[in-house]
Amino acid sequence: MFFVFVSALCIASYEKDVGLEGLLGIFTGLGVMVVAGFNIIVGFAANAQFKALRDRVVIEELAKSFEDADKDHNGSLDLEELAVFCKGMGMELSHRQWELLVSEMDEDGSGDISFVEFKGWWGREGM
Repeated sequence: MFFVFVSALCIASYEKDVGLEGLLGIFTGLGVMVVAGFNIIVGFAANAQFKALRDRVVIEELAKSFEDADKDHNGSLDLEELAVFCKGMGMELSHRQWELLVSEMDEDGSGDISFVEFKGWWGREGM
């Protein structure tokens, strides 16, 4: 939503007969809007993969898999452990999909995903 807001703001700054500065605002706004569309598409693709996975796995299996992926036994997964966990589940995500996924899961901003955060994200409707 941030990108959509910024792009609308850039486009709205255009005034008639402003010249090059006005065109720059319009093209910047359109460029940011393209980035927003790309992020939305990437997010939907990642969520589609996780929806399919969620339908196949029950929570007990998920807890066991999460525990197995937690190699340092600290109760949470860092990015490397999360990558191993997802690859073990048969998922391959792009770098941008990983960034979006972690930002959505990591509610406390710690950089690690606790099982509570993961389970909360996993069980959400409309994921």
